[in-house]
Amino acid sequence: MVENCGTLGAAVTLPTPLARVNTLDQEGEAMAIYGQADFDLTSTLQLTLGLRYTVEDKQARQTVFAANFGSQQPNPDLNVPLLVFLEATPHDFGTDQLDRSENKLNYSASLQWAVSDQVNAYVSTSSGFKAGGFNSVAFGPSPDQAEFDPEEVTAYEIGIKSSLFDGTAQLNAAYFFTEIEDLQVAQFSGDASFIVQNAAEAEVQGLELDARFQVTRNLALTTAAAYTDFEFTSFRNAGCTTQQLQALRQAAYDQGSALLGDGNPANDADGFAAQARGSIQTLSNCAALGINDLKGRTAEQVPEFTAQFGVDYHLEFGRSGFAIDTLAEVVWNDKQFRQTDLDPLTESGSFAKTNLSLSFYRVGNPWTLMLVGRNIFDKETFSYANDAPVLENVRQQIVDKPRTVKLQLQYDFQ
Repeated sequence: MVENCGTLGAAVTLPTPLARVNTLDQEGEAMAIYGQADFDLTSTLQLTLGLRYTVEDKQARQTVFAANFGSQQPNPDLNVPLLVFLEATPHDFGTDQLDRSENKLNYSASLQWAVSDQVNAYVSTSSGFKAGGFNSVAFGPSPDQAEFDPEEVTAYEIGIKSSLFDGTAQLNAAYFFTEIEDLQVAQFSGDASFIVQNAAEAEVQGLELDARFQVTRNLALTTAAAYTDFEFTSFRNAGCTTQQLQALRQAAYDQGSALLGDGNPANDADGFAAQARGSIQTLSNCAALGINDLKGRTAEQVPEFTAQFGVDYHLEFGRSGFAIDTLAEVVWNDKQFRQTDLDPLTESGSFAKTNLSLSFYRVGNPWTLMLVGRNIFDKETFSYANDAPVLENVRQQIVDKPRTVKLQLQYDFQ
C-alpha cells in the first residue's frame, strides 16, 4: 500500500511528496484430519458423531516505512511526517515476532429421530473455529496490533422436517443458539485502513421457518421467515462513531477553556494541554477509552426479522411441448445497521424487494430462454456504510443495484 501526502493544508508543506508503504509477506501451512461415524440406535433413532483436528502454522513479516512518493525504498528523513500526518509508526516486525501455531480439535454430534414416515426431528451440536492471522495494514508500534487470535464457535440446534398431505406440503422449523468467543471484527482505524481485532464475545439465537405448498399441479407457493437475536456479551472497545469522537474532543476543549477562563494564570498550561489532547484524539484512542461499549447491542448486517414469499406457476401449451415457468418472489428485510460502530446515521430501514423471472422452453429440449427481473419496483437501498477515510464527519455507502432486467439464453449440457 502506498499513499501520497504532499501539501497538507495552507500552512504545512513537506519538502518532498511522502509515501507510506506497508507490506505483509506471509507463509502458512494447514493440515486437517476428519472422521465421522453413524450409529443406528433403534429403527427410528440415529446418532452421528464427528471429530476434526486442524493444525495451522503461519509466519509473517509486516512493515511500514516512509518513502519518496513513487519509490519503494525507505527514507528515514520522512519518518517524522509519516508519524504525524499519516498516523503510522515506522516499523519492521519479523517472523520472530509474527509466528503463530494453532492446534484445534472440533466436534459435531447429532441425533435424528424418524417420528413417522412424514416427520423427522433432530438435535445437534458442533464446534468450530476461524484461524487467527496477521493484519496487512497495521500502523502502530506494537506487534500485537498486527496479529489477531482465532475465533471459536459453539452451536446448538433443534428442528423438525416434515412432508405432509401426501407430499404436497413441506414444513420445516429450527431453533438455534450459538456462542462466539474472541469474535474477529474489522474496525475502521480512522484513516484509510481496517484492523481485524478480537473485539468481543457474542450470543446468537433465532428461529427459522420455511414451507412449500403444491396448491395444484401447476401452482406452488413457498414462504420462509426468520427471527435472529444477536447480542454482544462483551465488546467494550468497539470503534467510536463520528459523533462520539467529536463529543470527546469537545469535552476536552471545554475543559481547557474553563481552566483558561478561570482567571488563574497557573491553570493556563493545563488548559492548553487539555485542548491539545482533545484536538489529537483519534478513533483508535476513542475506542480504547471504551466510549462505544456495545455490550447488549446487536451487530451490523443482522436484521431481526426476515421473510420471503414466492409463487411458482408452470404452464404448458397443449401437445406442442412448449412451457413457461413463472417465478415471482418478495423478499423483506427488517431494519439493520450497516456499520460496525452502529452509527445511527448508517441504519438501513426495513425494505421489501420483488423479483420476477419467466422461462420459456420446450420439454426435453436443452435450450431455455429466460427473462429475469430483479428489484423490479426499483427500491433504493444500501448494503454498506462507513466513515470516509481521512475526512471526518463524512460517510460513504455502497448503494445496491437498481432495477435490473436481463434476457438470457441457457443451454443444458446434461
